[in-house]
Amino acid sequence: MDQVDGTASIIRDKGFLFLFNPNYKALPARFHLDASIGLSSGEKFVLREIYPNEGSRVGKPGAGVWNYGDEVELLLGGTSAIVLELLPEANSSEISIFGAVTVDPPKPSSAKLESDVLDLMHVGGEPGSEKTVGVLLRDASQLKEMKVNGKAVAFNQSGKYASSAIRFAGRSFTHSQEVALEKGSNGRWDGLFLVPARIRQQLLQRKESWPIPWTKEDYETTWLVPERLLLFVQFADPDDQMEVKMWIDGTPFELKRAYSSVRQHRASFVGFYADLSSIAPDMTHEIRLEMPVLGTARFQGVFFDNVEAEYTEELAP
Repeated sequence: MDQVDGTASIIRDKGFLFLFNPNYKALPARFHLDASIGLSSGEKFVLREIYPNEGSRVGKPGAGVWNYGDEVELLLGGTSAIVLELLPEANSSEISIFGAVTVDPPKPSSAKLESDVLDLMHVGGEPGSEKTVGVLLRDASQLKEMKVNGKAVAFNQSGKYASSAIRFAGRSFTHSQEVALEKGSNGRWDGLFLVPARIRQQLLQRKESWPIPWTKEDYETTWLVPERLLLFVQFADPDDQMEVKMWIDGTPFELKRAYSSVRQHRASFVGFYADLSSIAPDMTHEIRLEMPVLGTARFQGVFFDNVEAEYTEELAP
């Protein structure tokens, strides 16, 4: 709990890193580019993402390229994994882009520099997200303008490296989306949430792609019927004898006990879940939880499940 796991497979100055966040909360992963991961030679390095966004480069803030001994810090979303390739920096005449996600593989992210105007095209990110996109130029000539997907953006330049903090259009709702809650008195927690219509469409498309005739028993297993929008109330060291109540928009809403086994097995109890597949999209909903004093159990939060990250090239106004 509350930690990111990982392994490294490095030979001399190149190799791979595998990072995993088993928590539903987003957590930082930190590692050093040195002997602690098996790196025994080399001076400057590039981190290239293999999964989930193949080809995207993870840049060092303010520089792009990493040095031996640098500490790398990445924020991993809840229940996510990332695979990175570590490579020595290669001398190249091409402009290198960092932090860009390719939305449509036939149209990869690219950069063009003409008359000191830098034009980045097909730069993608999750709707509603903010990220920094960086570029390592061929030389340190001062840029006059920087554009991302056709839109002029504010930028910073230090020598050969230029970067811009951009925001993508849309409402954020990502993998393992957390519902922010405030703790009140007497074991009460209150919050608000909104499910974008695009999430409903994602689940409908999954149902069409996997037209499986699920049985009544299948619906009792939390990891089956993945076209459902599930809300997970997570605990560490929980007890399936505990009672938790939930209200949505002031109306009692059924919570079911969740087990990591296919049967009700007390030692496999992980928390509670609710099927919110029928919740109205693009509307703000109120949620309230009431639970007993937890003792040794630790309330981790409330998270949506069965949602995959989506990407867009549209920038916010």
